[in-house]
Amino acid sequence: MEVGLDALLYRAVDKALSDTQTPLRPTKGHLEGNELKSLRVAPAQSLRGTLDSLRMASEPAEGLVVLSLADSAFDQVIFPGLSALTLGRASGGHALLSLSGDMQADQAGKLLERIAYYLERPILLA
Repeated sequence: MEVGLDALLYRAVDKALSDTQTPLRPTKGHLEGNELKSLRVAPAQSLRGTLDSLRMASEPAEGLVVLSLADSAFDQVIFPGLSALTLGRASGGHALLSLSGDMQADQAGKLLERIAYYLERPILLA
């Protein structure tokens, strides 16, 4: 089964939050015009479970909003008042991974580093 970047990014963020003991829950981000929607995703133990949970997500939720901008015209978006992790559109085989919100710089750096680690090794997300 082909797995989209959205699911891999969400799974990488979920695992990285756990690894770094960051007390946030990831939520599914969805852009509707100029508004960012944050949806609750049921916890899953596998990539297949994550795919199902992402597909079923429909209830509003608070947490770290995870959003892939790979299919958009944006490299980065920031929504004041929200904690968001975004992966920008790819250019030359690279994309910008960014985090906005209320988090200490050292904790944010560790989290971004761990997310990048997983994205560079997608087999660990299975």
